[in-house]
Amino acid sequence: MAIHPLTLPTIFILSLAPLHAEGLDDLAPTLQAVQQHKQSEIDTAYDKLKYDWLSPLSLSATWQQNHSAATDTDSTTSSLALTLSQDIFRSGGIYYAIQYANSKYAYDQTALGQENAALQLELVTAVLNLRLAEAQLAQSDHRLKSREIELLIKRRQYEAGDVDITQLNNAIMDRNSEQKTQLGLKTSLHNAKIALKRLSDRDPEQISLPTFTLTDKASYLNQSYTVAALRRQAQMQNDQYRLTRAAYLPALALNAQYAQTDYRSDLAAAEYNGNNYYVGLQLSLPLDFTTSATLENTKATALKVQAQTLDKQREEDAAYEEAQTRIATYRDYIDLTKSNLALYDELINAAEAGVKAGYRPGYDVETLRHTKAVDEYEITINELNIQLELAKLHYQTSTRSPLTN
Repeated sequence: MAIHPLTLPTIFILSLAPLHAEGLDDLAPTLQAVQQHKQSEIDTAYDKLKYDWLSPLSLSATWQQNHSAATDTDSTTSSLALTLSQDIFRSGGIYYAIQYANSKYAYDQTALGQENAALQLELVTAVLNLRLAEAQLAQSDHRLKSREIELLIKRRQYEAGDVDITQLNNAIMDRNSEQKTQLGLKTSLHNAKIALKRLSDRDPEQISLPTFTLTDKASYLNQSYTVAALRRQAQMQNDQYRLTRAAYLPALALNAQYAQTDYRSDLAAAEYNGNNYYVGLQLSLPLDFTTSATLENTKATALKVQAQTLDKQREEDAAYEEAQTRIATYRDYIDLTKSNLALYDELINAAEAGVKAGYRPGYDVETLRHTKAVDEYEITINELNIQLELAKLHYQTSTRSPLTN
């Protein structure tokens, strides 16, 4: 059964320059070193693979001493030889060996870039989570103060006989519930600090983050690290298939040797010192009963990766839509909360005027101020949630869009 080359989208290797671990300066030095060593591994593996089709030049030296009982003579032979057996034609195999080295390097570079981006995302997420925990704890502090004021009011009302024990008990439970929430938030803050410490030795205040913006869907799908890695893997598998196919086709090799020989004997006439060489061509054709199965297996692997690429594009499209929906929801929360802040300003002004006039208690103003602060932190929390979503999209793309600081 004839096996034809796979038809895959052409993937141009725009640059084979090393992809250095840019943007990892805030990571711990040990993590930076690991990524740099991985880059070195990729570079050295590529340097080896792109010349792997070249056969080594063999240098050999021999020395031998003989004794002839028949003539009772001794002789010594020494030689130095250079030998080469090099394929000069492999039915396209040499070309595809070089192509495979290039496509594998491109894939390895993309995979390392994706890994570096994942580390950057992990660091950015850790910083944003720390800021989120700080904002949530500060918000809880204002909410707890409101609960304490409410409890104070209910206690006085209960003592005056204006409310029953149920309302006082509810106020106590609300205060206790917020206290428990605050304990949980303190634990979250502590865990966020530990998570950041695992990634960086720097003080959180010294880590500067950009303000991420939303990339349009077309650019996101076009620059997705996951899709790009699968595309380059598909190209690599296609080159591997062509290389494997060429291994079962005719090959022509050049065989050559040049030797310098020195022969010395008790018989002077038999002594010799000189050189000799040979040059020849060898045509070979492997006959393997597993050829068809091997090629079909290699072809199936390449087609599988191609199918995975199309499936991953669909997944990435859905992931972008989900992120966009979450971001829109967070923005709606912010807009709604901002409209409430204007109302709180009016109520605070009215309450302050009532306190000055003597017909409003002072805790009305305090309650309103704490409630306003809770909403202000709610805006901050939602803005941080938006940045978390945008950061995920940003670090999943191989070409970074400009950021605003």
